[in-house]
Amino acid sequence: VSYTLDSSAWRTMNLSNNMFIFLAKQLSPAVLRVGGTQGDYDVYEFGDSGKYFDCNHPPTPMTSYRCKTINETKWRSLVQFSKDTNSKLVFGLNNLYGRPTKTNPEKEQCNKNNGCPPRNQTNIKDFLLWNAKNMPIDSVYGWELGNELNTYLNGNIGAMTQANDLRALKTFIKQIYTNDSQHSFLPLGE
Repeated sequence: VSYTLDSSAWRTMNLSNNMFIFLAKQLSPAVLRVGGTQGDYDVYEFGDSGKYFDCNHPPTPMTSYRCKTINETKWRSLVQFSKDTNSKLVFGLNNLYGRPTKTNPEKEQCNKNNGCPPRNQTNIKDFLLWNAKNMPIDSVYGWELGNELNTYLNGNIGAMTQANDLRALKTFIKQIYTNDSQHSFLPLGE
């Protein structure tokens, strides 16, 4: 069984509510996916890239549109909820940090001449490094990268960009978990 908590909703939920935990536990063993469109706007308040991040004044080319942050308290509550409900957590990471913010309707960002806008991996790296140092290895079962970016990162160039982004994530995860044999998981898509 798997179920999803939308990225736009989980932070407002009381994940320590006994009734909610009881009901979710009835699905166990299960996979809990936390993802969705909001995940592409999330910034992680971990490490230097997120510690002082201000959604009201994000660095260009990002905008404040839908920007939200995830702090350690909220993150730990989600991981604990996953543990309490015997659910394996799959978490959707923002693949747009440092890229122009999505618009509504979405505007294609890739073209033959300039390719796709480059992303800044520092925020994901800071978040993953913090997890590697501070959380048990089984806290996260898998990582999802981006949510339905096929219109934003369009065409063959966009598909290649997304594939390269996933490869970079895989490489980084391997780097931070290579020194400890129990820390040897791969992101989804492997």
